[in-house]
Amino acid sequence: IKTGTVKRNVKDLAYANAEVAKETQRLEKIKVEDHEKEGQQKTVIAEAEMMIPHALDRIRKSLQDLREFVSANADALPKEGEQKESAEQAIKDGAAALGEELEEVEQEDEYA
Repeated sequence: IKTGTVKRNVKDLAYANAEVAKETQRLEKIKVEDHEKEGQQKTVIAEAEMMIPHALDRIRKSLQDLREFVSANADALPKEGEQKESAEQAIKDGAAALGEELEEVEQEDEYA
C-alpha cells in the first residue's frame, strides 16, 4: 500500500506539471486571439501551479512512510522479489521527483 501511495503521488506531480505547461501554452494562444480572457487564464495557471507544492508534500510524506516501513520491517520483508523491487523503485522514483540525490537513497537501501 505504501509503495502504491508513493507511485500515485509521483504520477500526481507529473500531472500537475503537465497541466501547468498545457495551460501556459493556452495562455500564449489566448494572448494572440482573445485578450479579454487573459486574466482568467492566468488564474487557471495559478490554480494549477498550487497543485505542485501539495503534490511534493504528499510525495515527501509517503516516501518517508515507505522508507520507515522498509527500515523497521527489514527482517520480515523478502530479500528478493517483486514487492522488494517495487518498493525500491518507488523510493527511487519518489526521491527523483523530489530532486534528492540517488546516492543518498542507495545508502539508505543498504541499511534496510
